[in-house]
Amino acid sequence: MFRSAIKVLVIGVVLFAVSGQVYARDATDQLKAVVNAQAGLNKVEKRRLSQAIHNNFQDVPGFKARTFSSVQAIINAGLFELSVNTGDEDGPISELDMARICNVAKATYKAIKNGAEPSLTEDIALVGFAHEISSGQIEAASKALEELMQSSIAVSTYQELVSQALDNLWAPNVTTKTAAGLIRGARDGLDAEMLTLTLIIGVAQDLEDKGIDKVVEEADVYVRTRKDAAYEALKLSMRAGLAPPIGREVYYIAMEERWAPEISSAVFQGLVDGQKMGLTPEKLATALIVRVAQGLDDTPPPVAVREEIEFVKKLDKSEQQRVEKIQNDPDLKKAYMSANHWSELTYVPPKVDEIQPQAEPSREPATPEATTTGTTASAEEKATPVTDTPMQPKPHPEQTAPTEVTPTSAAETPAEKKTAPEPVPAEDTQKVKGKKEETPATPAPAPKVEEREEVAPTSPPPAGEKKKEPSSKKEAPAVPDDEDLVAKLASVHRSLVQASINEYLGTPYKWGGIAKKTGTDCSGFTQGVYRDQGIKIPRVSRDQFKGVPLKLKSREDLVWGDLVFFNKNGGPDTYITHVGMFLGKDPKNPKIERFVHSCCSKGVTVSRFNKRYYLSRYVGGVRVGSVSDTEG
Repeated sequence: MFRSAIKVLVIGVVLFAVSGQVYARDATDQLKAVVNAQAGLNKVEKRRLSQAIHNNFQDVPGFKARTFSSVQAIINAGLFELSVNTGDEDGPISELDMARICNVAKATYKAIKNGAEPSLTEDIALVGFAHEISSGQIEAASKALEELMQSSIAVSTYQELVSQALDNLWAPNVTTKTAAGLIRGARDGLDAEMLTLTLIIGVAQDLEDKGIDKVVEEADVYVRTRKDAAYEALKLSMRAGLAPPIGREVYYIAMEERWAPEISSAVFQGLVDGQKMGLTPEKLATALIVRVAQGLDDTPPPVAVREEIEFVKKLDKSEQQRVEKIQNDPDLKKAYMSANHWSELTYVPPKVDEIQPQAEPSREPATPEATTTGTTASAEEKATPVTDTPMQPKPHPEQTAPTEVTPTSAAETPAEKKTAPEPVPAEDTQKVKGKKEETPATPAPAPKVEEREEVAPTSPPPAGEKKKEPSSKKEAPAVPDDEDLVAKLASVHRSLVQASINEYLGTPYKWGGIAKKTGTDCSGFTQGVYRDQGIKIPRVSRDQFKGVPLKLKSREDLVWGDLVFFNKNGGPDTYITHVGMFLGKDPKNPKIERFVHSCCSKGVTVSRFNKRYYLSRYVGGVRVGSVSDTEG
């Protein structure tokens, strides 16, 4: 009898543990390894990060494997994003920023715990480094995004809804019910784009007075029963090549101010004409909106639009030079005249079966700088200043095994239009709600790198791990002395590139954004700058890295205008999650290298490239175009 009782007790404990309710280590203990693995942090930063982890996760018993991967990715991404606040001196990340990083990580954990899909939640949670956002808002946006991805609605359409929800901090129930209303209307055959825009306008104008249920109901009725002249003008202009973000912003204003049909038609046609001439769409849109707001008096709308086009052409010297060079360059002129110039702009969120979770780092003894107790740094442990000696170039990822473990979830995925839901493999550990349980996180005995076909180049396995293919190593990518590749590069005017960068500076970060004024993410920025030069590059940073043939081995090969790539979320060096544009040495201080990028906390900004943490996450560079002049 006694033996039977013991046997039952043992079986019960085993089943309880397997169910994911028992953890050998608590969350703060698991995250010690994450702190110790941060090669780009100094002692003070590790102590501050450890304290922030302790403050946020001391009540968490432990992580399941997939949840741990997401929390680790957000911490890594936060360290990268908020390094921008340390200035040129490359001082330590502040306690306040460390707390912010862990607040976002905790919100991510809560959202996943409540059933949000991990890879989508990681992607959404990055918005928390741009502005405050709750775990409930992250959860609602992630779940809505998952449902929308399973529908037949075009990616660019549902992306606009989710982006507006995140930007305007919609309450969780507002996000949930607008997404459900959109899916329901699309199933009934309604125009999904028109319904999306109507829902967004309804939330902005009527939510407080009518409530979300009434807003969704009225949007559905409006799209079913009304013909919208402004929307018809928008559709025609987008088919003719108008940038979708610009068109939507103008449509919102046209509806709010109740433009007459003839005004809407003339304005949208003018935007198309001006964009094909080479005018900056945002500048022209602003001029046209102001002109309409001031009143056209007796001036026919088409005449007023032509007057504004001429005004913007002469607005400033850079705009004049821009239009002149585009009109005098046959290739640039042809690119701007094309209706496809703004195609392939859609940012596609991660697919649930696309990203493999990052394993927990192997356990290491706790070090003095990585404890989770509340201690203060001594004077001797202050951040070590950056030396005047330039840092040695980081070996190319094909030549050095990565120091981290299997890939973490990325903030970006290939930009392709999704027309049908992707099947989720049964063995996949990233579960959609209601699917197979995750297993508890366990310490990995040694780092293991899993090959990813979509990321190039592939890093070799760590020492001691058997290669899958015994063939000889591939050579590293060609450097700029490859005359054939260099000859094929499109020529770009530096002054035009600089003008485009200047127009983006100060633009806030926006999830999935590409616009110069209303918001952009990192790859939307770099794609936009080169699109202004008539050069198409992929929408997503990983595709930009693998899609450009001229890759650069080391930092010494970088020149002004090259794209530089980072793995800010952690994982193998080839797992790209951030991109910027190299600007070379600072003319006032040649010891400082600069790059421009869109970061969550500051939007499009110029940062010091040779910072400790940036260089610890740097992967490599590519050359998109050959700079043909030295202006700008």
